[in-house]
Amino acid sequence: MSQLARSTVLVLLTLIGLALVWLFREPILLFLLAVALAASLRPMIDRLRLHVSPGISVAIVYLALGLGIVALLLLAIGPLDGDVQNLANHLATTYERVAAQWPDSGQEFLRTVGNLLPDPDLLYKALSGQTEAPVVQGIASLVTGVGSLLGKGITILILSLYWSVDHVRFERLWLTTLPLATRGRVRRTWRDLEEGVGALVRSTFAQVVLSGVILWIGYALLGVPYAALLAVLGGIVQLVPWLSVLLAPLLVLLFGLINDPTAALLGAAYALVVSLVFEFRIQPRYFPRMRTSPLLLLIVALVFGIEFGLAGLIFAPAVTVAIVVLWVHLVEPARDGQPTIPTSLAELQTGRGQLQEILDRAPGTPEVVNLVNRVDGLIADAEELARPAEEVG
Repeated sequence: MSQLARSTVLVLLTLIGLALVWLFREPILLFLLAVALAASLRPMIDRLRLHVSPGISVAIVYLALGLGIVALLLLAIGPLDGDVQNLANHLATTYERVAAQWPDSGQEFLRTVGNLLPDPDLLYKALSGQTEAPVVQGIASLVTGVGSLLGKGITILILSLYWSVDHVRFERLWLTTLPLATRGRVRRTWRDLEEGVGALVRSTFAQVVLSGVILWIGYALLGVPYAALLAVLGGIVQLVPWLSVLLAPLLVLLFGLINDPTAALLGAAYALVVSLVFEFRIQPRYFPRMRTSPLLLLIVALVFGIEFGLAGLIFAPAVTVAIVVLWVHLVEPARDGQPTIPTSLAELQTGRGQLQEILDRAPGTPEVVNLVNRVDGLIADAEELARPAEEVG
């Protein structure tokens, strides 16, 4: 096959691969999210494996995760429903008052805006529909959307469970398709990629839950209106890099000033303090993650934010971690050159001596000792094979 034909086939295969990725982008995204979830839970599973069997450790971690999610939902659904209803009623009452008073206001700006506002009855009909059918359709659409989101969450959880159980087997399977010389580097790259993204997911999830609970307690004590709703939103904005410090207080001011300005100002100050403490104290100390370049994160956040909106900003840190890991493992080794490979028995014996010094300072596990013994056997075999050649020389 000529060089032109090979290049043509390679281009066609690349285009077909990109087309398939785009066609199945949703299942691929669900799988990647499942792998990230499994990677975030792996340290806890490995810690439990020291005391129980691997299967039981996986079951305990995922059961605890599922029960925790269900408990949070049960605790939050009731207060959230009440806050949403109260907010909707308050907005409706405020709009009716504005629509009635502003057209007769003495200020020209308020009078102009008031005359442009639609009648409240017309607005309600436009939002709910002229008949009951659109309302039923809207409720059905909302239920369908919530059910779809719940189904995707369960799918991610199940895929993550399967990956946690059999990830070693799957890794060995797809690594066998690669050339033998590159398997070690690809395995290290994949493991570091999992570790970096997993640490990020674990840190982010913990910050969202803890900050939401702490904000909820503080808002309730300070008398901030819609405490549950604002606490949930304040926890969610922790996903947005940098802006979370400002978004949480702004949400309190936006929803609270219309009801209780004093409580809103106190709540905004409290949210600012909580966000700063989580960003600069709790997260670096208790939830460390891979260090990345702020400039790189800014560029990725801008690109993904412009292209995908808020979801792009949420996924930008994970993409940044993946880029850093791939750069460290794939670009820097190629730029620095390949590591030196021993070319003589003397160099092998020198390396073996250095390894023995390390083991003398920190004895390894039985598996490591077994591997070292096998290396000793291979070196001895190499010396035996090389001895006749040296005698002839």
